[in-house]
Amino acid sequence: MDPDAFIEKLKNESMMRLYLGVMVFLGLTAGLVFYIQHESYKIPPMDQCTSELQSTKRQLEVETEYKNRIEKMLSDTQEYYEADKEQFKTSMETCFAMTQQSFLCQNQMNDLHIKCNKVRSDYEKASRELEEIKCSKNPA
Repeated sequence: MDPDAFIEKLKNESMMRLYLGVMVFLGLTAGLVFYIQHESYKIPPMDQCTSELQSTKRQLEVETEYKNRIEKMLSDTQEYYEADKEQFKTSMETCFAMTQQSFLCQNQMNDLHIKCNKVRSDYEKASRELEEIKCSKNPA
């Protein structure tokens, strides 16, 4: 046999063995992965229930905390609303009282204008009468 042919045959056999070894390794690895997954799904029902119960309990705690924060925000908002409502009511009452006071002052001012005009006209009338009396006593 030719040494080159022998080396070539040896190379082909080595490649075949290597290929076969890799395939066996991949097959064993895939089988092991599938076995591990299969075993993980075979959790006893009690452990699975306990796990689900703990998970549900954690979710409930988170949701309860969230609900409590929302309720506190709602309570604070209602308090602010009530305070603002009371302040608005007080402001409206003050505004109404000031409007009434303004109306009363306007009426008093009108009454005083009327009295002032009457006093002025009475004064002018009295001044004219006084002048007439002075003129009639002292004819010039």
